[in-house]
Amino acid sequence: MERGERAADGTMEMLINSQEQALPKQWQKFLSSGANKEQLLCFIAKQFCESTLQDGLTYYVTHKELCFRFSRGDESQSGNVIQHLTSDHEEADTRIMLHVLDAKEHNNIIIHSPDTDVAVIAINLAYHHKLENLKLALGTLQKRRIIDISQITEHHGQLSPALVGLHAFSGCDTIPSFSGKGKRTVINKLGGSAKALKFFTELGTSFDVTAAQLSAAEEVVCQLYGLDMVKVDEARYVMFCSSGSESSMPPTKDALTYHLQRANYQTAIWKKADTPFIDVPLPEVRCWLSDECGLSFHWMSKPAAPTEILKLSVCQCTKRWTGRCSCHSTNLACTDLCKCGDECENRAEVPPMDEDTDDSDDDL
Repeated sequence: MERGERAADGTMEMLINSQEQALPKQWQKFLSSGANKEQLLCFIAKQFCESTLQDGLTYYVTHKELCFRFSRGDESQSGNVIQHLTSDHEEADTRIMLHVLDAKEHNNIIIHSPDTDVAVIAINLAYHHKLENLKLALGTLQKRRIIDISQITEHHGQLSPALVGLHAFSGCDTIPSFSGKGKRTVINKLGGSAKALKFFTELGTSFDVTAAQLSAAEEVVCQLYGLDMVKVDEARYVMFCSSGSESSMPPTKDALTYHLQRANYQTAIWKKADTPFIDVPLPEVRCWLSDECGLSFHWMSKPAAPTEILKLSVCQCTKRWTGRCSCHSTNLACTDLCKCGDECENRAEVPPMDEDTDDSDDDL
């Protein structure tokens, strides 16, 4: 789905015939095509087989599920398939971590990537595997910055194992974010909460989401919006009465359920970065929709608000409705957003909130 968005502006597919071939001028459009990337990797692997390599260096090149190692001794050059680095990872973001673990005996391991996802996954890997020699390189040769991942995990303590879940839940390439709630806001509001850190740490432990995790997610979202509440529907109602702006309100419980399942799905994949074969369930089963156009989000299964709210007109009557009441003139009932008070004859009766009847820990 994300690749389709990135390629929406157009792609440039071309065949790679030889090393003398000129590079495409629109390099980003060239890379936006998956077919071009496959060709490029095949070309690189072929060139390693045919080129003279520098003594003392070993190169690893991946192509589809396979990983090839190339090196040159005193007299001969070899290229072999490395069985323990064969994997079914779809993204390089996680596959990189297999190579990090394979090289963990070396004194210095540097990942070259500007991707935030890679940094977050690397922090999680370093924390759980107690890596003390892992670094991340950002920028170009002229402006390069080296970040010590191992020092980050040591400095941030319990935030380190929670960061990968926090990153997915608060929004990443594949998961939408909460309106107006950037990463800094999320960390400032939730980074010091023991309940929130426990929730984020346990996110992605399994591809299945439990009712207990949904309850915890509700409380965390209420805390994110600055409310001392545990039910997002009730928090949404309170904020609706105070502002009426949907962009400032938390999601409904129904929408949060789907968001949680998507975030858990992505986090589970990232947490299995140290496993060669992840065996990822189909996304259609985990809150995405699939059709002839590809994948799309399954946002919710219920209306975002009652029909009376969706057809809302707010009046400014101070005590009761009058002939000038905008609600009454449009045949709509007054609501809590109106200023007319509880004694207004045109008030709508608010139905009771749906209560959760099942507090079990069953999978959602």
